Amino acid sequence: MQQSDQNGVRPPYVNPNTVCCFTGNRPQSLPWGADETDPRCLAVKANLRALTAQLIGTGYAHFICGGATGGDMYFAEAVLSLKHQYPPIRLECALPCPGHDRMWDRESRLRLKDILSRCDYVTNVSGVYFDGCMQARNRYMLSVSSALIHLCYTSVGGAASTIKAAKKRGLILWDAALTRFGKT
Repeated sequence: MQQSDQNGVRPPYVNPNTVCCFTGNRPQSLPWGADETDPRCLAVKANLRALTAQLIGTGYAHFICGGATGGDMYFAEAVLSLKHQYPPIRLECALPCPGHDRMWDRESRLRLKDILSRCDYVTNVSGVYFDGCMQARNRYMLSVSSALIHLCYTSVGGAASTIKAAKKRGLILWDAALTRFGKT
């Protein structure tokens, strides 16, 4: 696992009781798809920010997102938007491997690049792609966290599996979806 900040410095030990990670659906599984102007999406983004602020108020200071499109980016941007108000908080982006975004559209790659340039730490869980590297990234995030914020509208897939694993590990779960908007 390769872990460093923007200057190549590895993060200090972080107490898991102050770490919260995130899992969520990609745009194709969200009720509003990729339309981030949809009122449901705007409400979820506001809720992510409010949940994060609430967790900061209870002592959480280190937040981890998985570097995927959709929910991961919403969460990362919510944490980044709170850094001026709460300077001690840190954002770590846990990537499955370098170049995991190579098949994404240009806009999504640029958005991730911007997030990575502003986060405190980047962790590449694997040095190369392999079948299962996304799941390995999810296991890493859960292994160092005591809470999970999730945005999941599906009962199968990576986000749903991560929520099930978090329950098994006894993590505190926070649902950012507000309502299922007619979807389960």
